[in-house]
Amino acid sequence: PPAPRAGRPPARAGGRAGGGVGRPADAGVVAGAGALALLLKQHAAAASADELAFLLTPTAWLVELVSGYAFPFERGSGPMNRELAIVIAPSCAGTNYAVVAFTSLVAGFVTRFRSLRHKLAFALAAGAAAYCATLLVNGLRVLVTIHSRDGALADAGLGAAAVHRAEGVVIYLGSLFAL
Repeated sequence: PPAPRAGRPPARAGGRAGGGVGRPADAGVVAGAGALALLLKQHAAAASADELAFLLTPTAWLVELVSGYAFPFERGSGPMNRELAIVIAPSCAGTNYAVVAFTSLVAGFVTRFRSLRHKLAFALAAGAAAYCATLLVNGLRVLVTIHSRDGALADAGLGAAAVHRAEGVVIYLGSLFAL
């Protein structure tokens, strides 16, 4: 058999180098994360602003903190600023971003942990990190929207919806790479 690489213990019979619970546990944790992600997607698809308040309200709070504009929560609509004519609506809750961030973190890093307990602890931490990242990125997107409404892209003839969509793609994709 080939000599073990420097710094790594030799592979054990029937297992991976360094021991651990192996691929079935990795697959189980990733499958569990995927199932949770699908449940969130399913819930968000038909959810009202009130049902997504766990994402919308903290996002509005962050936007208020940074911008100084008030975004009181209006039942049935979500956080709203009438002066700016901006609603942080259910479609802006960031559930797709949260799903991608969570599943990417779990699938990308769970194999680095040896024990099932550590894999599960990491999955919980990944969920918390994805939630916090979702709030920060959504807040950034709303702040960019506030400050870009009369900017160069609008002057270039792009409609408000196209500008908002482009901002979202750049912000969400860029933050996923950073995550």
